[in-house]
Amino acid sequence: VEEGPVFALCMAGAGDRRTLGRWISGLQEQNPVLGRTPVVFRLADGGDPSAGPPEG
Repeated sequence: VEEGPVFALCMAGAGDRRTLGRWISGLQEQNPVLGRTPVVFRLADGGDPSAGPPEG
């Protein structure tokens, strides 16, 4: 997937489709143009965010 500008980031406690759908829907209430903007979700297992990037 070719990426362009990043307009928003989300760190959800639950990375399921429903939670992420509610997040983007909330953004669209104030920014309806997001309905025509490509959205990419990268899901990864949670971990300790203070641990830094994985090595290897």
